[in-house]
Amino acid sequence: MAPGQKVLSTRELAESLSISRSTVVDAYRQLIAEGYLDARAKSSTFVCLELPEAHTAPRQPLPN
Repeated sequence: MAPGQKVLSTRELAESLSISRSTVVDAYRQLIAEGYLDARAKSSTFVCLELPEAHTAPRQPLPN
């Protein structure tokens, strides 16, 4: 995926993969915490413009 690219909504992805939406929500939360995705309030989720370096430690996971 390209930086700045919009990702599917959690509902769309869960439906397309035939999995629970909560599984997708948890995965998106982790990707946001690690700096790969950017969630914008009242908007969509996007691939971050600047992806984290492979050697940097991931940020702390978001609380549920």
